[in-house]
Amino acid sequence: MLLDWLKDLVAIVESGTYAAASRVRHVTQPALSRRIHALEDWVGVPLFVRTPAGVTLSEAGKSFLPAARDILSRLEVARGVAQAAAFQPPGVVRFCATNALTFSFFPHWISRFEAQVPGLQVQFTTNHLEACERMLLKDEVDFLLAHRPSGSNGPLDSADYLQKVLDVDVLMPVSAPAKPGGKQPLHRLPGTREEPAAYLSYTAQAGLGRVVDSIDALLKTKAHLRSVFATHASSVVAAMAVQGRGVGWLPETLVRTQLDVGTLVRAGNASWDVPMEICLQRKTAPLTPAAEILWAAATAHAR
Repeated sequence: MLLDWLKDLVAIVESGTYAAASRVRHVTQPALSRRIHALEDWVGVPLFVRTPAGVTLSEAGKSFLPAARDILSRLEVARGVAQAAAFQPPGVVRFCATNALTFSFFPHWISRFEAQVPGLQVQFTTNHLEACERMLLKDEVDFLLAHRPSGSNGPLDSADYLQKVLDVDVLMPVSAPAKPGGKQPLHRLPGTREEPAAYLSYTAQAGLGRVVDSIDALLKTKAHLRSVFATHASSVVAAMAVQGRGVGWLPETLVRTQLDVGTLVRAGNASWDVPMEICLQRKTAPLTPAAEILWAAATAHAR
């Protein structure tokens, strides 16, 4: 019953009245009142101040509420871990990675640890960063693999999440060459007011879009760009750049081969580059044994 009492307490605080809380908790108002009295008897002090205008938390109630919420949150996490252990086959580790790391980084990175996780079975999803973050928040994956600007903070930076930097990368502006085999770019930074450079950009959901946003002030003051295309997928930006459609910011790890063979060249010098980190993120709460073994192995080899 104690768990129900804690849920009743939180419901009253969040809904504002006993009447509203009783509807949320699917009990009658008298039954809710009796359960709160039982909780107060168990705690040993009044948790609410009752007035003709309604109820408010007492000083004791204000100090008790954060602990009640923490207990409920921890129990929910424990429930999710138990369910994952029951329904997720042994050895299964679930990843979501952004498009830019799907082919250029993940395959050779995961191969380092396959022998260290007995019976490892990888379930892999690729999507834009916003979707991957939602999957991690909902416990639909164990790990999120993505780029982020070096030294920056992200939406999952809190005590509820752990992060390791696995490697470094650089986001650089590239273009098709002006002539086959040439070194000069077809689309050159910074462009001019009269002839702005065609720009292959990222949508708001894209992780690399957030990285490009970190140099937004530089782009607005120093570059003249004309957006001609937008996508969340870096592989599509790379394909469009190879076709000569514009300049796009792409990870060096993704376009190394194209740079080596000359189908892409730099569209600007290193002052336009953005240093990045390749990060692995997970929830702080315990994962399955296979996921914990992989995390320990990966962090031991992290930078």
